[in-house]
Amino acid sequence: MSTPSADLFTEPGLRKVEKVPRLEALSLSPLFGAAPGGVGGKDAKRATESAHRTSASLIAAPLRSVLQVLCIGMACTAACQDGSTVTPPTPRSLLCRIDQPPPYADSSYVSNHADAENTNYVACRGPLSFEPDWYVLRTHLAAQPNTFSIDGGVTYVTTTPGSDGSTVHAVETQTGRTKWQRSDFTLAVAASSVEVAHDGLLYVSDRATVSCLRDVDGALVWSATLPDKEEPGLTYGLKLTPGDHVVTQVSNGTVYLLDRFNGAIEAMLDVAARTGYVPPAPQPVPVSLMPPFMRSRFALLLGTDDPDALEELIAGLFGASGAFADNTVCVTRRGQVFTVGGGPTPETGALVAIDILGEDEHSPSLELAWTAELRSGSASSVVALNGGERVVLADGAGTIHLYDAEACNRNVDTDPDPTACHPAWTFEQPGTVPGALSVDPRGHIYFIVGGKGRRAAAYGLEDRGDRAELLWERRYDEGEQFSTVLTVTENAIYGLLTRVEPLEVLGRPVYLPGIPMPLPAAPILNRAVALDPETGEIVWSVPAPNSSITELIPSPTGDLFLTMAGGAEILVADPEAPDPQAGLMRLRPAGVVARTE
Repeated sequence: MSTPSADLFTEPGLRKVEKVPRLEALSLSPLFGAAPGGVGGKDAKRATESAHRTSASLIAAPLRSVLQVLCIGMACTAACQDGSTVTPPTPRSLLCRIDQPPPYADSSYVSNHADAENTNYVACRGPLSFEPDWYVLRTHLAAQPNTFSIDGGVTYVTTTPGSDGSTVHAVETQTGRTKWQRSDFTLAVAASSVEVAHDGLLYVSDRATVSCLRDVDGALVWSATLPDKEEPGLTYGLKLTPGDHVVTQVSNGTVYLLDRFNGAIEAMLDVAARTGYVPPAPQPVPVSLMPPFMRSRFALLLGTDDPDALEELIAGLFGASGAFADNTVCVTRRGQVFTVGGGPTPETGALVAIDILGEDEHSPSLELAWTAELRSGSASSVVALNGGERVVLADGAGTIHLYDAEACNRNVDTDPDPTACHPAWTFEQPGTVPGALSVDPRGHIYFIVGGKGRRAAAYGLEDRGDRAELLWERRYDEGEQFSTVLTVTENAIYGLLTRVEPLEVLGRPVYLPGIPMPLPAAPILNRAVALDPETGEIVWSVPAPNSSITELIPSPTGDLFLTMAGGAEILVADPEAPDPQAGLMRLRPAGVVARTE
């Protein structure tokens, strides 16, 4: 794989749209042609929730420079029909209409990790060959996936402020032009995706504030500030519930249930107080000790050069802040909430199951159902299978834990304690798992791997009830590992492979504490890929400009969208390496003519 030249990504010009600050919309050269080749006793307290409302290298010469570089450990990645013949989508023919539970819109990818259950699964068949099209928001780091409007004509993305101060964006999917932007949110909004409801209302979190916006113009409908203990960390988005509520967990571990239409707080549960669990030990990032060229790179993409702000955001986005909770909640179709966060000690973690009771009676409450302790903390959000009958996640040591949630709800799992749950099975492998798992309706589970001891870049498993069956494990080119979570469709798995030439000391790659990717000695190579779900083999790839920490996702109209963070590029130990870029890119099906109007 060759390094894509920077001038292949050339601008067609700046365009001013509806009085919004101009954006750099980039047409990519056709040189990027496609290559071939997530209670007994417990159940008794749960009400039956059936009301689904419709509205719902230069290696730095002196060794001291290398040691300075090591100080920024937490800044790296912690983290459609058949496509044989594809015609340009017209306003607005959907190739990928997904039956989402209310109040979500029936469209592709309207929630972080694809849906309320964090499955990272899109039930469509799509093209298997794509070409890069437009590329925008290059100074805006995207830390969460973009989502789509009901008709697929607009994509929504949250970012850091970048060069123009805007943090929430609505971008036309066909042209890359900005429909609207907002600059009144803090850069912490980048930890939240935009959740899309069927009635055109949008929802984001920004620290301890939840906001509702109109899709047509981004106007504020309501904003609710949640009580918080001013503890470190960010709020990692929110989900919409079947009973027309918003549910989120703030950094101190408290879960809130809000009215979707006015933001009123209707229920809350302080998980830390209820369980006695404690936050994980923080791993502060000494930004002041970073080499100046790396601080400049961070400032470029994070929109600030304030050391305190940089430390907080870097630690928050990559899960080292010491916050009790640093993952997106999971909400099942059965009306149960799953979170993961602090555990009995700072070195451990725990999965927590919470029941939403009385939602259809307009007097909801949040009640602790059960917990499952993890030997290590986790940066992996909980993922539901079969509508919430089973849930799966990875702990901080890379072990996969699958729980029979229904058995735990009825207290017929192997743990006799009605407030605790034992896994149905675990699967160990030598690497770390730096992001959420992905599942499909067959009970197949896919996940990426990093870290020193890894023997593969990705795995496929099958849930066999009381055990996991290995379907495949795959390595790719030397030094390659995924910098995105995997997105699964009926005929492909999409992701971004990032290739690192590691900095070596005494002949060994240098890994930063807790970071699954070695410190880069030279500029990074990236490629977007599609994998065969049955084998993990690459069936298509194309170079991409920068690394990601999110996902490569299919749109309702059959395109692919990549949000980029440039995290690996920031850490390159060569001060002469190109400045990192971030932003949002569209890849259109091969052979489809790009639209500019």
